[in-house]
Amino acid sequence: MNLDQYLPVLLFILVGVGVGVAPQALGWVFAKGMGVQKPDAAKNSPYECGFEAFEDARMKFDVRYYLVAILFILFDLEIAFLFPWAVALKEIGAVGFWEPTTRASTPLATTPPTPTAVPIRRNSRTGK
Repeated sequence: MNLDQYLPVLLFILVGVGVGVAPQALGWVFAKGMGVQKPDAAKNSPYECGFEAFEDARMKFDVRYYLVAILFILFDLEIAFLFPWAVALKEIGAVGFWEPTTRASTPLATTPPTPTAVPIRRNSRTGK
């Protein structure tokens, strides 16, 4: 088994972990070394844009807010998938324009691939 092929993958993982962990570790080291962690009453007090908090931050939101957020994410992702299609629209022509719309509107109309021929085993007693 040749493990030389996995060296780039291992390096990629190590660099990714390093990029994620190194800034956090450096921030922690600098904070400890410079003595930044000296809490007092002013630092521990809650504030909103410089003002004292006048309402509970854990208030309930209407469900419609979450539905609008989910719809935004859905259509935002859909637009991201439409960019390559729009770029290649000149080359793919009218067939490429209408094919996704007809497939999306009739997903059951597409023909599934034909299965390979498998002999049917019948029960010798019942014949089924």
